[in-house]
Amino acid sequence: EGVNGYFWVKNTGNIEFNIKSITSECDCCKINTENQNKIAAGDSIKVNYSIDVSKETRSIRHAIIVVGNCQYGNQTFLLDAFIN
Repeated sequence: EGVNGYFWVKNTGNIEFNIKSITSECDCCKINTENQNKIAAGDSIKVNYSIDVSKETRSIRHAIIVVGNCQYGNQTFLLDAFIN
């Protein structure tokens, strides 16, 4: 049994954002950006996810980790995902 959904990542900066990786700390969470690895300034991309919840009996919480460039070099951005 799985939970499927999506979220948007918006580049609020003024330079192109190059995504190096989008991962989760759990192997049960699969991320798909449909091969979009750049976000123009002011633009967004849709990130699809699938979480295997077949072994879960309670609410779960997963972090989604986005690594990409900024004006200071590669930076890590943390997004929290709540699935109830």
